Amino acid sequence: MSQKPNHNLFRKPLPGFTLIELLVVISIIALLLAILMPSLRRARDYARRISCGSNSRQIMMAMSTYASEWDGHLPRNNPPNPDDLPRLWDITYHTTDMLI
Repeated sequence: MSQKPNHNLFRKPLPGFTLIELLVVISIIALLLAILMPSLRRARDYARRISCGSNSRQIMMAMSTYASEWDGHLPRNNPPNPDDLPRLWDITYHTTDMLI
């Protein structure tokens, strides 16, 4: 029996990416991510600050509304026996109004 000749030597290369091309693309993506990460971190920190400030404002608005309804006093801080302790946040309404 005769062997068939190996025709793989004459075959055209398949279309695709070489290893070098893939490494270059991966390195470019890594470089872009390294450039963008600090700015994304700053944006996330800024969003947290805005959210925290908004939450603090909402709490102060609620306490101010409570104080306006309850003779200028803020709510108790859940004392063990409410009859024994005075209000823990004994701030007048005008003081809380200045905090807003």
